Amino acid sequence: NNEDKLLTITSRSIELFLRNGYEETTMRMILDATGLHSGSIYYVINGKEGILLMISEGFVGDIMCRSSRIARELGDPRLNVLLPPAFLLQATSGSKCMSRLLGQMFRTDSVMALISSMAKEWSSRVDVPDDIDIDSTLSFIYGGLGSMIRMDKGLREGMETMIPFISLLIGKVGTDMIDTIEEVVRREELPFYDMYITEIDSKFGDELNG
Repeated sequence: NNEDKLLTITSRSIELFLRNGYEETTMRMILDATGLHSGSIYYVINGKEGILLMISEGFVGDIMCRSSRIARELGDPRLNVLLPPAFLLQATSGSKCMSRLLGQMFRTDSVMALISSMAKEWSSRVDVPDDIDIDSTLSFIYGGLGSMIRMDKGLREGMETMIPFISLLIGKVGTDMIDTIEEVVRREELPFYDMYITEIDSKFGDELNG
């Protein structure tokens, strides 16, 4: 069925994107890895960018759901906005293949539009100042996040750079919050991160991270 095909396509594509890079991965390589006919893939998804879009939606959606849960548990709704960028920065830590894939996500217009839409929905869970243009502020935040990822900034350095932009949206955020953020993101497991990154890095670590 289509759900099984989607699972096969995404799981094989994630591995190829991480191992080879998005640009270097062709649809022929994806077809060979999945064992599916081209008609089967194009029936359920719109080419390689469509695959990247679906992977991004699942990954970022999971991160935002986790952020919302943690914000409720800790009683701090600001974490709905603070944690998603932190999780994305942490996901690149120590893994150039993950950094490369996330960098591609943030260079792809359709993915950026999706992430901005998802971020706007999640930011609605906090009290936003009346005089703030949410769309432009989120564009600053996630545009800046893409730059942090491409420059291989770590979690703390990246968040310290981005907090002034985030503070525009949710009010002043003290640097003491970074300690809380670091503690939270480092104890959480990320979707498909452990499943694929550890395996890919162990196979190709010398090439990717050397």
